[in-house]
Amino acid sequence: MFKNIIALVLFFLTISAYTQDSILIGKKYKEDQIYLRLTYNILLHKPKTIIQKGLSLGIHTGFIKDISLSENGKLALGVGLGYAYDKHQSNLFIDAAESNFSLIEMDYKKNKFETHAIELPIELRFRTSTDTNYKFWRIYVGGKLAYNFAAKSVYKDENQQLKVSPLHTISKWQYGPQISVGYSTWNLYMYWDAGSIFKEAPQIDTFDPNTLTSLKVGLQFYIF
Repeated sequence: MFKNIIALVLFFLTISAYTQDSILIGKKYKEDQIYLRLTYNILLHKPKTIIQKGLSLGIHTGFIKDISLSENGKLALGVGLGYAYDKHQSNLFIDAAESNFSLIEMDYKKNKFETHAIELPIELRFRTSTDTNYKFWRIYVGGKLAYNFAAKSVYKDENQQLKVSPLHTISKWQYGPQISVGYSTWNLYMYWDAGSIFKEAPQIDTFDPNTLTSLKVGLQFYIF
């Protein structure tokens, strides 16, 4: 999986090499076209009995077309295409038939579900950059639509290992607002899933897994 991410980043770097001539001195210019994002994924709308364990991480990368909306380039629209890998680790167990969701009460080594998605971000970009200054403040606000093209869950304890792939109860489509704020290389990032993570998942006693959403917080880096 990580080899695929590295290959994807190199692909975007190659594209960026051909787009650098779009930065023209004294004219409209473009910024921040390649992004790399690292997030911590937090489950929302969950009962206290669902406990996140381990590192629930996200790794996202992609290309954003920067469209200047002002002559000085400080206001722009960004429309992009990217790849997103997200993992959630908790005590929420999914059986092989996906007909039973339950909460693990015994010790276990690993329990997670993860997704691979194509994401389509769109954002309005405010920045203090100039055509010669590449260290500047930025506020990028917008949203994204993502399509989960692959998903699986993995459980492992002392006696058994269970893998469910593909995971049919994962919602195919995710969408929600996002914001990136920062200076130069370092930018804080936040995204909230407005749609539920699961679709048509069985209930756990009085809890419905279909109400679960996710908040992603972390760092976003703009390579070019």
